[in-house]
Formats: sequence, C-alpha cells, structure tokens
Amino acid sequence: MKFSHIYYSLVFLLAFGLSAFDSQAEDPPYPFAPDHKSAILSYAEFRASGMTIASDGRAEKQLQYESASGQFLIHYDTSGVNAVDLADNNNNTIPDYIDSVAFYFDYTHSVEVDTMGFMSPLSDKGLGGSEAFDVYIIDFSKTPTPFYGLTVQDPDPVNDPHKFERFTTFIFIDNNYSPEDSVEFMGKMQALYYETGIQAMKIAAAHEYHHAIQLSYGEQQPWSIMLNEMVSSWMEYRVYPDTRDYIQFVDDLFFRSDLYPFGFGDDKVGYRYAIFGQFMHKKFGDRVFLRMFELIGEDIDGYSALDSAMKEQGSSLTAAWRDFIPWLYYTGDRAIPGEFFDHADEFPTLPNYLNEDPILFDSDISTNKDGRLKLFEFRMYSFILPSKSTNTDDTLSIILVNPDMKSAIVQNKLKRNMFSILCSENDGSAGMRPVPGTAYFYSVEAETDIIDSIYINSGYCTTGMAYAYPNPYKSGTEEAMNFPLPSNAMINDIAHLSIMRSDMVSVYSADLPILSDNLIRVVRWDNIPNDLSSGIYIFKVTYKDEIKLGKFAVIR
Repeated sequence: MKFSHIYYSLVFLLAFGLSAFDSQAEDPPYPFAPDHKSAILSYAEFRASGMTIASDGRAEKQLQYESASGQFLIHYDTSGVNAVDLADNNNNTIPDYIDSVAFYFDYTHSVEVDTMGFMSPLSDKGLGGSEAFDVYIIDFSKTPTPFYGLTVQDPDPVNDPHKFERFTTFIFIDNNYSPEDSVEFMGKMQALYYETGIQAMKIAAAHEYHHAIQLSYGEQQPWSIMLNEMVSSWMEYRVYPDTRDYIQFVDDLFFRSDLYPFGFGDDKVGYRYAIFGQFMHKKFGDRVFLRMFELIGEDIDGYSALDSAMKEQGSSLTAAWRDFIPWLYYTGDRAIPGEFFDHADEFPTLPNYLNEDPILFDSDISTNKDGRLKLFEFRMYSFILPSKSTNTDDTLSIILVNPDMKSAIVQNKLKRNMFSILCSENDGSAGMRPVPGTAYFYSVEAETDIIDSIYINSGYCTTGMAYAYPNPYKSGTEEAMNFPLPSNAMINDIAHLSIMRSDMVSVYSADLPILSDNLIRVVRWDNIPNDLSSGIYIFKVTYKDEIKLGKFAVIR
C-alpha cells in the first residue's frame, strides 16, 4: 500500500492528537514547533493537490530555463499567483531568481554527486520537456500546507527486479522564500521560513535533490522515512555550511527526546536528527551514508543498511551512539570551542528529561529514578550529591540510550526498555560503580542492554565564601538580590556577576555597576526572571583580581 511521508504541521498534530505520531503515546501533548519543511508525494497525491497539470502529466508552467550544466530544467511563471520577481540585473532576459535557482542546483549536484559519490537521479526519459531533471517554481505560501520544498514521484516505478521500488521524480521549490510569507500557528501568524530568500532556496535545493537521489536507490517504508529525512536535512549543512536552519529542530529534540526516538521510522524524527549527520561526517566522512543507500539499493532494510555501513568502517550503530552521547551533552552553555558540533554554543543546553530539576540525594535512603526508553531514545537525569566538606555540592548527570537494534530493524515501536538508576552512599549492592571524585556510587539496571554515560560537575571550594541577601530569595516578594564586594570597591566601577544552577549551568552573567546599599558595596541583580525555579544557586562575583563565591536559595 502506497503512502507518502508528509511532514505534517502543528495544526494536524493538535487536531488529531499525539496518536498521529505514536499510537502508544502516554504523555500529554506539548507545544510542538510548527513543521513546514519538506514532503515526498506519490503521483496520486500530486494530482489531488489542485495544481494545474500539463499534457505531459507535470505541472503547467509558462517558461523554462536550462541550467549551465544541462543537468536541470527550471520551470517558472512570470505572471499569476506563482510568478517570480522579474528583476534581471545582468540583462540576460532571465529573472535573477531563476539564474540563482539554476546556479545552486548545479552546485548541489556537483557536491552530492560529483564530490560525495551518490548516483544521479534516474532519467525520466524526457518528461517535462527534456532529459534534464525538472524543478518547478510555485508560491508555497498560497498552498494549503506550506513547505520549503516537495519531491514528487512519477506515476510508475522503474521496471526492475529490486525489492524496494525506485522512482523518477521532480521537485517543487518556493518562488522567493519571502520573510513576509507566514502561517497561522496557535491563533497567531508567524514567519513560514526560519531562513529566507536565496539562503532558504539553497538549502531547499540540497534537501529535495537528495530525496530525488534516495528514491533512485529505492523507497522502503517505514524504515527509510526517518533516514531519508535525516540525511536530506543533514545535506543542507553538508552542501551549504553557512546554514543554521537545522538548529530550529534541536530544541524540540532536547526538550522531548522521548517523542523523537532515533529508532522510529518517522519523518519528524529525521528532521531533528540532522545533527547526527554532522557527527557522522566528522567521524566517518561521507562514506557511511553513501554506503547505506547503496545497501538499500541492494534490498537491505534501512537500519540494517546503516548498521552494516558502519560495520564496514569498524564500528556499528550502537557503538556510534555511544560516541555520540557527549556531543549531546556539550551543547549550549556546556559547549567546548573547537570540539563536537560546529556552532554547539548556538544549540540549547541539553536539559534533564522533561526539564526536571536535579534530584537531591537523600542520605536516609538510596535515591533512584525509573522509566522506559523507546528505540534509540536518549534521556538525561541529574542528581545533586551533597558535599561532605566546605565545597558546594557535586552534580551527577547520567545520559541513557536504549540501543535496541533488533526492534529498530523490524520497527517494533511498542517495545520499551525498563530501566532504574540508583544512587547510594555505599557499594553494597551488586553492580554499583563509584562516582569519580565523590563518596557516592551509582548503578543502572535495565531489562536489556542499555548505554549510560556519566558527567560530574564538581562543586567549587567555598572556604571563606561570600554571602548574598536577601537569602533565601522569595520569588514575587523581593525585587532584587545584592552581592557584596570589598569595602574598597569604587562606586560606579564595574564588577562581573555570574549565577549558576547547582549543576553549574549558567543562568545569568553580566558586567554590573558597583552600588552602595547602607554603606555596603554591592552589585545588584534585578529583573530576576519570574520562572527561576526553586533550588540552590551558586554565584561568583569578580572584581579586579578578586573572586567571591557563595550560594543562595530561591523559593517560588
């Protein structure tokens, strides 16, 4: 049975509930980011889209233009709802936007085919007017479901003995990717495109053209849906490294990783794992993804093909995930310049699962956390380990992954891996491991094999530490907090204030003027966020060469 893997919008998800993503979802809905990216349509879906169909079965367009390489034929309108801007600054009688489309599709082909080694899309035998690959220009903001681009299968698969059907295809992209294009989202109009103009067109070319390449190796469903979208989304950055479009999906992934488990063959998962492509490229170059599609072309299922391609490089999907976990952790405030993801500091900081506060260790009982992990789902939990000295408390963060290859291969989405994390002050129980640098121990137990990776944020030495007031700070009743400085600090001079959570994640950092409060020299933190959660915070005040450290409590 044929079905497309359209990347549905938030409106669809809100209308039909989380069951549209996972029929076994147990969690309440949360505010998804709007999803307007890409789709692969069957020909029947294209026919039903309402577009005007030409005699050759493709879209009706007024003009066409062949790219310099001859690889592409661009179909466009100069009047009507889908018209492009007619500006022609180089006076070649072709609108500049069409010149750009032709140029960047040529460049995309040179990278994805000539440099990376992927096969060219299968020839459509002259459909669309020539042997060239056909690109059609429309105004997506005028369509019922806006996208960055569409890849459409021709009516009939290529007649060959492959297990997975192969298709010739054609592509639709937007006529301008205007910053003015918008869509209604939760009762408000918001911008349709994260990046706009030529930049958006470039990444749409890289994304959709790779879909055309993928369908030339073979279409398998549901296994390759996630993998196709993941690789196409990664291809945007691989071909055009100046894009940041993919970062818009990272927040979704980090905030609710359980809704986007890597092992689910679902397009929404694929968009969010474009970052896995960056990891793979740094570790293996282009070879693994190329080999994966070659193996799919040899009738091997998607996750098996990816695992086999990695094994040819001396690794495996499970081993790669073990290496991938630190890349997730060292993002945002934890980013290390020059290591892990490019631009990791622009990512959100990986939070605990469901943004939960760290769990405070109870010395009277062993502290534990239980849950169930989906296929290649990851989660992070943190535990505050009280200090037994003058140091501030340590924080233990544990990231878990369920590397269930067998279930991923057969897409057994009902399979869950039960786990339990235990923290203790003794190692009397079987399987307990020491938390390095502390007097504590931990263990992770699960029904089947599980990957765990730990990170320790050691507390600061606070001997002779400074104080802050009011302490505790009561949200909603206090206007500001004061952090004292030495009595010789100069009024109106500058000191630097840093506020960190107990797990050492920064929540505030600024240079502030030195003030006087009842003859005490202070820097003052006002406009404190109303949503600052209850807990213990660490502050650091730097004035000239002197550093003052301390703790304060927040009560909401």
